[in-house]
Amino acid sequence: MTNKILIKLIFCIYFILFYLSCDERQPSESEDAAAITASELQVYGNPVVNIVNLEESIEVPFYALPLDDNGVFVSGVSIAFEMIENSPGYLSEPILTSDSSAVEQKFNIVPLSHLDTSGTFNFESTSIVRAYLENQSSVSDTMYFIYEDGGIIADNEVLSDIIVENDSISIDEETLVSIELTGNINGESDIPIPDKWVHFESLMPDDTDGTLTFGEMTPEYSQTNQFGIAQSTFKPLNQTGFVKLKVSREDLTQETFMQVSSGEGITLELIIPSDNYLMVTGGGGNESVTISAEIKDGFGNSVSDEYDVIFSVPCPFPIDGACPNGDGDFSNDIMLNGTPSEGGVPTVVSRSVNGIANVTLNSGNRPGLVFIKAQLCSIENMENNICNSVIYQAETVAAAISTGPANYGQVVAGWTEADSTGGGVYSIPITATFWDKWTNP
Repeated sequence: MTNKILIKLIFCIYFILFYLSCDERQPSESEDAAAITASELQVYGNPVVNIVNLEESIEVPFYALPLDDNGVFVSGVSIAFEMIENSPGYLSEPILTSDSSAVEQKFNIVPLSHLDTSGTFNFESTSIVRAYLENQSSVSDTMYFIYEDGGIIADNEVLSDIIVENDSISIDEETLVSIELTGNINGESDIPIPDKWVHFESLMPDDTDGTLTFGEMTPEYSQTNQFGIAQSTFKPLNQTGFVKLKVSREDLTQETFMQVSSGEGITLELIIPSDNYLMVTGGGGNESVTISAEIKDGFGNSVSDEYDVIFSVPCPFPIDGACPNGDGDFSNDIMLNGTPSEGGVPTVVSRSVNGIANVTLNSGNRPGLVFIKAQLCSIENMENNICNSVIYQAETVAAAISTGPANYGQVVAGWTEADSTGGGVYSIPITATFWDKWTNP
């Protein structure tokens, strides 16, 4: 009997294992991770098509990179490509799918197939390629291919040093950037080479691969004129500091640096430290706090030029008497930079350095909240510490002043409120009151 039960048990286990091995269930929708979709498409590559032989088929690679909302590469994305605006040329593939990196597409053209009525190729024409996500055509980017006549052959091509019209500009200005391309033609040296495309880039000073841009160059690709000179305009946009200007053609490269300063100061922001809880003067605790005013231009950058900032403590502020004069003794009242006010609200003028102006608030002998007011003024509009034309002003809570430690006290027994509890025992209320050295309770 026992053997029969054991055989049946083994058979059941075998059947269960066989059933599980044949389970063909698919993951449920909840088990499937949500697909990451691309929200941006970047198309890039060298757009210059060098034509030497009109009959030769030319192939130029370029790339498309799908990115998500965080700028991270997305694989498995189908990208469609098309020639637009009746542009000359054709593409190797209509659709490519991203794998582990940007997809590589190829632009092709046979110049002989695109001659004008006079039988010549128009080197001023442009071929335009549009790339877009196959399932979301609104996410797209465009690549412009430009043409260069390779029939002009020069030996020992040389790019001159970069010429910058203004090597130091403000953020709201622009400057012209030029370079000359020369070479040896027909045995003659230093001959200007026309109709060649030159690449202009504006980069962060520590950039090494052309990805850390600074402002913009317009146009990014410029063609040399009859004097071999190519030009582009640099605009800082909203960036300040040092910028690296890079100009290149094939294997030739030149670099230079220039400085972009901030624009005019139009606003300021008061910066209050977190340790702004003070104690009355002489109380033994923290009695001062440094407050900063950050001056910014219209782009939100800290200014480079110097400005005057008028700091003041507006009424009402803690003082022993009516604000702002109190009892007339200003030596123990609220001060700025440790200087007694000598009547009126405490006021100090501070000149900015690299867009920052500072002031130190010193506590007085009374507790309470203290506000700080800052007025921005250009130096030329200051006269006898008074601003003739305030650019901007701001006001905020600067500090909270607490009383000092107990300096003396008084104990009062309420004899008139004595209460008999029986058996000859009485209860009497006792009140103890303490003050700091300035009679603050």
